[in-house]
Amino acid sequence: MNALKVLLKPNFERENTARVLREVTEELEKFGAVPMLGQHDLEVCGFSKCTTGSAQELLAACDVIMAVGGDGTVLAAAADALQADKPLIGVNSGRVGFLTQLESSELGLLERLARREYKVQGRMLIEAVVETEGERRSYTALNDVVVRCEDANRILTFSVLAGGKPLLRQRADGVIFATPTGSTAYSLSAGGPVVLPDVPVMVLTPICPHGTFRCSLVLAPDGVYTVTEEGGRAQGFMVSVDGTHYGCYHKIEIIRSKRQIKIIDLGCREFYRNLSEKLGNNH
Repeated sequence: MNALKVLLKPNFERENTARVLREVTEELEKFGAVPMLGQHDLEVCGFSKCTTGSAQELLAACDVIMAVGGDGTVLAAAADALQADKPLIGVNSGRVGFLTQLESSELGLLERLARREYKVQGRMLIEAVVETEGERRSYTALNDVVVRCEDANRILTFSVLAGGKPLLRQRADGVIFATPTGSTAYSLSAGGPVVLPDVPVMVLTPICPHGTFRCSLVLAPDGVYTVTEEGGRAQGFMVSVDGTHYGCYHKIEIIRSKRQIKIIDLGCREFYRNLSEKLGNNH
């Protein structure tokens, strides 16, 4: 069997990343895997033993993509994993890192990765579909799509339709559409429920709602959910997908993506235990 090729995607803005990355490369080499780094990342860290090349060459050649950082690093690497149809794993070099599989103290478990002793889970994705200049564009989210007022000093009245029928009319700072994976992120901070990663639903959570209705809604996964702004002074709202802003719109559709992202499971993280450890009172 050929050696496993692991494309490393580090976030050097985190102060511990360079140290963790060096330890990761050492462990991968010890277990017979091939660490790969983009040329820019190689120059930043100064490692000499990593295979390098252009971004597209590395994506095509690797077997696995590994994010080294926090949850934002995993989300950034997810775009490459989805494009190349390669499985993704995260190593935490920060504090919480709920989307990461391994802590920096658990790198010995990379032996399971190098030996291909892992499972691959398909995670549900959602898409934000917008129309601009007569062209429909879609943006894919692993965590969430956030629709909110561009002006932080204003609140909006949002109207949400499900299959063209009224679902929710809410005056709020914004609304969050979360995947099961994203249910432990912004949606949870806004009061939303935690959903197991393999339960195919969407979660709709208002942000700072004004009024008596302050609950999240658990939605059927295959619906078409349309968000518009009500009121004569409608100025449009900002759309963010996994933390990246994609402009201001007056209408947006949220749908389940036909694609899934592949997430590596080394068998060392039980969901509820991980939830307690990462989001418990000691953090």
